Order: sequence, then structure tokens, then C-alpha cells
Amino acid sequence: MKYVGIDIGKRYHYASILDENSPPTKPVRFNSVQEGYTQFLAFLSQYNCTKADSIIGLEATGHYWLTLFEKLKQDGYTVYVLNPLQVDSYRNENIRGAKTDEIDCQLIAKVIRFGAGQSTNLPKEDLFVLRELCRFRADIRKRTTTLKVKIIAILDQVFPEFESVFTNVFCKTAQELCT
Repeated sequence: MKYVGIDIGKRYHYASILDENSPPTKPVRFNSVQEGYTQFLAFLSQYNCTKADSIIGLEATGHYWLTLFEKLKQDGYTVYVLNPLQVDSYRNENIRGAKTDEIDCQLIAKVIRFGAGQSTNLPKEDLFVLRELCRFRADIRKRTTTLKVKIIAILDQVFPEFESVFTNVFCKTAQELCT
């Protein structure tokens, strides 16, 4: 079995291959467009990695992993998507705990070799989009709450009596008076 680790980046990805009997290959850098994918496939064939005898692991880094993941799945590869915290927990195996793209792709290959992963499938598109919208809404609510706390802190300093006049600092009347 061959284990392919891919460190995901915005414009470039790094990949390394590890098998049961040899150290990881020297990492290869490829860009995140079709030309880079073709280069990545050439790298796999150079080391005789086939769909049947290899597992590809990559970190869920932002949204940058989605395109590569979809393409690999369409082409029939077994792909494990790893949580960055999961990969990071293996980093201390190396005394220095260094973090570079070249080291990370080798580390990801080691993580899947140790069995810390499972084949990943994305939910159906509707469910995926709904999940992303829910996350976006939660983020907006969190930011709104943070801003409201800051506004109340400023009001408490500048106009401490404001809250005794209005039960809700953010009611329409209070907002009109402040503008």
C-alpha cells in the first residue's frame, strides 16, 4: 500500500508518497489548477501509485481542499480528509515539531499510514450548501454580538444613564436618538 500526503495551500499544494518499506519521497509542489493536477498524476505514476494500491490524505484547509478532493474522488481514488488538529497531534513525533509545507505533506502520509483516517465523502450538494449557509449565519450572529458588547461598553463610559432610560439599548427609538 502507498500513502500519499498532500498539504493543501491556496495556490500550491505539496505531495509526498510513503510506502511500507521506504522513507517518504521528496515532496513535489504542484499548483491548484488543472495543469498542476496533471503534474500530480505524473508524480503518482512515477512512483507506480495506482488507484487500487494507494490512499490519498489531505488536510481540510479552509475551502481550498474541496476542488482537489472532488477531482480525486471523480477519478476513483480513495481519499481521506484529515482535520488539521488531527495532523498537528502527530507533529511532536519529530523532536523539533517543525512546520513547513514539505514536512506537512510527509506528516499527512504518515498519519494515514498509522490508520488515523477513513475514506471521506461529501454530503449531497444541497446539504453541503445548507451547512455552509448555517455556518455563515452563525458567524454573522457571533460578530453582531461582539459589536453589540462593544457598543454597550462605549455607552457605559460615555452615557451611563442611557440604559436606565431604555430597557433595550438597540430598540428603534434609542437608535434614532443616537443618530
